[in-house]
Amino acid sequence: MTEGIRIDELIRSRRKTISLTITRDAKLVVRAPLRTSLKEIERLVRTKESWITEKKKQAQERLSNLVAFKVKPEGCLLFMGNPLKVIYCDSVSKVTRTLDGLLIPINQRDNARNLIEKWYKQQAKAILAQRICQISEQAGIPFKDVRITSARRRWGSCNSINRIQLTWRLIMAESRAIDYVIVHELCHVIHKNHSPMFWRKVEEIMPDYKMHRDWLKKHAYILDILAE
Repeated sequence: MTEGIRIDELIRSRRKTISLTITRDAKLVVRAPLRTSLKEIERLVRTKESWITEKKKQAQERLSNLVAFKVKPEGCLLFMGNPLKVIYCDSVSKVTRTLDGLLIPINQRDNARNLIEKWYKQQAKAILAQRICQISEQAGIPFKDVRITSARRRWGSCNSINRIQLTWRLIMAESRAIDYVIVHELCHVIHKNHSPMFWRKVEEIMPDYKMHRDWLKKHAYILDILAE
């Protein structure tokens, strides 16, 4: 084992190269070819110590941030960047958003996670679909259609036929961060890569995009809220 760096899991397979992965729970997973010696694996891990340390730190911060968001009574969620208090009560028959927070039928508390996720998806379908149409028109960039997904690895994507996909979890982000993701994917309609021309187009539409991109990086833990 390397000094200072712990390999949490070593997976050997019929692969040709060694890969290092930091999991969402801040563990180091090493995948290596069947005949690669432990000494060689440890040597590579040592050369990547700074990268591993930084990625572990980010993962641990992500886990710490998630502690604040709970479906339990008096817990807190996010909606368009604003805290949303979870309140169980007997005066509603479905999930309802009020000035006080998100009201959950108390007789449905055992199914609260599913009900809340369904509510978020409904909000995302309405709000994100409307917003992408507005930005598309303003930017003069048409797209095929938009689909709301349950992705947890990315905020959005644009495929070869210009269909844009946005995770419903994006509705938890602040409004300008949402706009950035939409602008980003719309620009992929024109440029299918992250070339300088792509980023110039993003900046043309949203001059302060870096601020909102940084917000998403800092709040990437949103993708894990409500995850099982």
